Amino acid sequence: MVVLLDGTILAAGGYGSPQGYTFLDSVEVYSPATGTWAATGSLGTARAHFQMVLLPDGSVLAAGGTSNTGVLSSAEIYSPAMRKWVATGLLRTPRKYFQMVVLHDGSILAAGGLDGVGATNSSEVFDPNAGNWTATGSLMTGRLRFQMVVLTEGTVLATGGTDDEFGFSALAEVYNPTRQTWTATGALANARANFQMLSLRSGFVLAAGGTNGSSLTSAEMYSPTTGVWAATGMLTTARAEFQMVGTANG
Repeated sequence: MVVLLDGTILAAGGYGSPQGYTFLDSVEVYSPATGTWAATGSLGTARAHFQMVLLPDGSVLAAGGTSNTGVLSSAEIYSPAMRKWVATGLLRTPRKYFQMVVLHDGSILAAGGLDGVGATNSSEVFDPNAGNWTATGSLMTGRLRFQMVVLTEGTVLATGGTDDEFGFSALAEVYNPTRQTWTATGALANARANFQMLSLRSGFVLAAGGTNGSSLTSAEMYSPTTGVWAATGMLTTARAEFQMVGTANG
């Protein structure tokens, strides 16, 4: 889900059907003013385990994921004004269980994930104006089911996840968009995958929950200044594959 510029919320894709995995192309918009959902234009490709971000012009980019044909390299853009999706440039590497963020210059970084063969360390950048993807510096380690956030100064923090063999990772690294390189930073105190991570107004980063074989209650905070993680208040309930959002008061 992403919040559109008018404050409504766009939800797209995923799985459906109680009979088994059915990939969805359906899309709907939630209005906080009326408390109701309304259908809008369907995805061009039904997909799950993909990523979706709001572009600077208010449109929405959806990319990658998986469908009944396998791991996807397709990408498409939603226009809220037209209420429809239009295909855009293909990812250079098909990927699911990856991460995608909007950089300070308006371009989009996609990194890691499962490429259909194994955990990939490849990264690529999408130019919304040109509609194409360009390879950039590779992650130091292939990872999937991890988390990635943009830090205050415009660099990107990626951490946690798993490798091909479901070895749980505590490793963290930072991407510099100017140099197009990844460098190691302080490791998580607890290896974790399928967790949530959020960049806070203070500039610190909060990572919470997830799994390292069993669901976790632990949470920790990262300082971009020192590159160190420190334990913080634990979740009251252990949880993995959940969601976490910032509140209005920070």
